[in-house]
Amino acid sequence: MKKYQKVTVDTYDRTADEFTKKVESLHNIEQSKIFLNLIPKNCHILDLGCGSGRDSEIFSQKKYKVTGIDLSSKMINICKKRNIDVDFRIMNILDLKFEDESFDGIWANASFIHIPKNEFFKGLNESLRILKKDGVMYISLKLGNNEGIENDDRYGIANKYMSYFSKDEIEKDLIDSGFSIIQSEIEIKYDNYANHPWINIFVRK
Repeated sequence: MKKYQKVTVDTYDRTADEFTKKVESLHNIEQSKIFLNLIPKNCHILDLGCGSGRDSEIFSQKKYKVTGIDLSSKMINICKKRNIDVDFRIMNILDLKFEDESFDGIWANASFIHIPKNEFFKGLNESLRILKKDGVMYISLKLGNNEGIENDDRYGIANKYMSYFSKDEIEKDLIDSGFSIIQSEIEIKYDNYANHPWINIFVRK
């Protein structure tokens, strides 16, 4: 595990219970409606960077086959305690241990934000590889220009690697990787938990 990954994973491991409580009611309802309307009923979804398993559980309850991956072992332990029919695994999103064209949809909610920009294409290429033809991916990223280790003060001293993107930048990266843009928008999102505008993008292989 690389240093930036260890710093981020250690923080998620240490704050796993608190994180789970804080985000449990924050499922992206509108984005998930769009996502599910773009993929076949009861198909196979990969929850890429599944965190506490909140979204995986919602998709599973809607009768989709779901696999959830995260690099934090504590998060995966919390996922498994949900006792739902989801295949949860500890896995690096830059090195996906799946065969080509394994999934109809990929839900990448706030997961690519922890990848350095110089490794971003590797993550996109892995996602493209495991998507079926005409498969759909939802990806959300923080709007901005910076990257590096920063403190998430919602959890006290909690260092995480964060990458920020402009809308044009991420759209170009996705197209250059081989995806086609379905829908792209900036969401101005400030509430008791969200502290930054987000870019929400739906793409197709």
